[in-house]
Amino acid sequence: MHRVYTVVHTRWIGRDGRDEDLKSRVGRLGDDVSVFAIHTLGWIQVLEIARFLEIRFDPRATGPAAIAALDGLLYSLERSETPWLVKMHVFNGKTWIETTDTDAARLSRFVHDCVSFCERPDVPSALRTEILGDGEFRHLADPLIDRISAAWRGHGGRIDHELMAEVGSGTYGNVKMLTLLDDNRLVFNHYRASITGPWDNATWASFSGRDVRQAVPDRALADAVDRSARRVLAGAAPMLEHWSGPILTSKGAAMYDWLRASFPVQLRDGRGRDGGTTVLVVCVPSRTAYRATA
Repeated sequence: MHRVYTVVHTRWIGRDGRDEDLKSRVGRLGDDVSVFAIHTLGWIQVLEIARFLEIRFDPRATGPAAIAALDGLLYSLERSETPWLVKMHVFNGKTWIETTDTDAARLSRFVHDCVSFCERPDVPSALRTEILGDGEFRHLADPLIDRISAAWRGHGGRIDHELMAEVGSGTYGNVKMLTLLDDNRLVFNHYRASITGPWDNATWASFSGRDVRQAVPDRALADAVDRSARRVLAGAAPMLEHWSGPILTSKGAAMYDWLRASFPVQLRDGRGRDGGTTVLVVCVPSRTAYRATA
């Protein structure tokens, strides 16, 4: 009896258009990690089975360089002597859109049409962030946020020993201070990690003094943190947000749901470190933070 084995080859195209190694990046393989790579890292998955390709990607997360690399792959197949069948799966924020074809031009047009559609502002992202109103802030019943908010109001937004004591207290949630430097980099200048947070102690310890976009292991989360802090500093007022979605943790991909309270603060000399301005951020699990309202 003869057995025929089919080899399935998986290729990952990163946001910058270069090939990536998912196991090296995340530490393991699995369906949840593949979902995370597509929706959060913005990678394109290419499965090759004989002369059949199955391609999956999320246009909301990926980048122009990755799309260009995908185009190059499709047109290289067309130059082959034997036709390739390509099945494309593209996520539009709500459902998967599919097409199957052998023609590179039609496949490329489908890809770019999907990318254009997902550039619309009403298409949801994988990591969901929502700015909440003053009413939601008033209905919070979280002791850590309440204490820091009271200290912030009582001292006019200035950092002092009392406020720093509140920053260092508590056994849940995490508290961080981010400073926008004169060179427009946003850096961590304080970080109190949570025992339920996504990363191990070595990762937390590496944050201090580093650029947010370089320190945070999850690229989508780093981008969101950077945008949020700059929005708070520009508005010069506290902001409450609800964030939810997949995060790349030290143990792989996991779902998180949390509230993020941000406060613009000043040091005693009226300036942030190295001439920058600073935002104090408190993150707590959302399921514990609201009290019942009538």
